[in-house]
Amino acid sequence: MNKNSNSSSSSSVNEFGESDQIYVYTVWVTIIQQILSLFGIALNSAIVYITIKHKKFHRSFGFLLAICSLCDALTELATPLATVLVFLRKRIPLLACVYAQFLPIVASINSPINLFWISIDRFVALAFPVFFRNISRASGKYVTIVNVFSLSIFCYINYLCFIFALQHPEIMVYCEPGDMVQGEVYLLALQIVIIFTLATIVIYIIMGIMLKVIRSDQNNSNNSSHSQIEITRRIFKSLAVIMAVIFWLWFVFALITIILARGLITSDPSLQFLTIRLVMQLVTFAGAINGPVLYLLLQLRIS
Repeated sequence: MNKNSNSSSSSSVNEFGESDQIYVYTVWVTIIQQILSLFGIALNSAIVYITIKHKKFHRSFGFLLAICSLCDALTELATPLATVLVFLRKRIPLLACVYAQFLPIVASINSPINLFWISIDRFVALAFPVFFRNISRASGKYVTIVNVFSLSIFCYINYLCFIFALQHPEIMVYCEPGDMVQGEVYLLALQIVIIFTLATIVIYIIMGIMLKVIRSDQNNSNNSSHSQIEITRRIFKSLAVIMAVIFWLWFVFALITIILARGLITSDPSLQFLTIRLVMQLVTFAGAINGPVLYLLLQLRIS
């Protein structure tokens, strides 16, 4: 009797300590994740194509929008490998995952930072319209400089991930999105994103106040200023929607994670795992809609 129970127990857990029940949950969550990722890849890739094809988007904010959407699409490309590995029930060394997720991880962090650069671009257009018109011809240089700055930071983060993987060859992963960023490297990347996000929020608040003030004497502005103000107002509203969605979904994710960690809902590890993995897809969805929301609200009035 004991032998049978021991054999059934061992057969239900693989060499990584993963039970069959946990694996089934992983499969279903991975399927959901892959569907959301395909949705994000399609929409964001379409926006990259549209912004490049139409000359009305050949401005600094249009280029930044294209880069933001491209980064979101590249981020979602991290999921197919994980989907294949989950269905094969096969894990790979962390170092191999670092190589496989190099571009998706850089893109995942660069995307929200491009929202920050867009807000800077619109703030300058709103606060210093004459200066902005004079430098608008060099918009390509601005976009290049800020993204080289961002990418240099995140190449350094990837280097830290590489060093961490070399120091921990025993770690085996399904290479899910974010698996390569662990330990202190994860905290560093998170801090960078938080700093840029908080800075973006401050700029939103300042822009909101400025738009309220400008609206009262907008009739005294010339047509060019009217156009810049209207574009800025549209971008401001769309960015506000994006940030609200991202913060709300991250808040729900963090809240449910804390509740589960304290055992207030359930103490079943399998159910906790399933719930956390499902709620994490809210974050995947938030990243997938960045570009589409910004484009759709911006497109309403740009001619």
